[in-house]
Amino acid sequence: MKHLRSYRNLALLAVLLFSLSSISGFIVANYMPLIESGNDLINHKGSLRLAIDLFFNNIKVCIILMLGLFTFAIPTIFYLVFNGFFLGMGIKSLILVGLSSKEIAINLVPHAVLEIPAFLLAGIIGLNGLTFYFKPRIKLKPIFKISILVFILIFVAAMIEGLLSAAL
Repeated sequence: MKHLRSYRNLALLAVLLFSLSSISGFIVANYMPLIESGNDLINHKGSLRLAIDLFFNNIKVCIILMLGLFTFAIPTIFYLVFNGFFLGMGIKSLILVGLSSKEIAINLVPHAVLEIPAFLLAGIIGLNGLTFYFKPRIKLKPIFKISILVFILIFVAAMIEGLLSAAL
């Protein structure tokens, strides 16, 4: 997508915030009280209702990430760090309760390869808030196109997570 080239620095910032906070969450999880079983973390029955709930939850997160466009990127930065941190903690928690790397990958990768890029794309939109009020004008067409892509990615990720990953 050629529009993303103009957002290279914001993309780098979004990836950096998310990645560093994921690493921090992974490290901090060593010192947090854990639940007793990995079953509590991953064993859910797949259903369309679960997929719809996941979709709406993740769309809310993406909207909050995008709202940073109008609020100097404050919620965007907070949510990128918050979600990255808890992703790192969640992965480490799964390891600490005894799940193998293969089990974790089977449960996370199918939907995370769509969901995380969608969060990062929404974050790029929100990080535009760092300069939104200082630019003479911002191009809304690329932001709209990226927003549609975020919506599609979140929808597909929710269907995969709710119907497939949760049933594994």
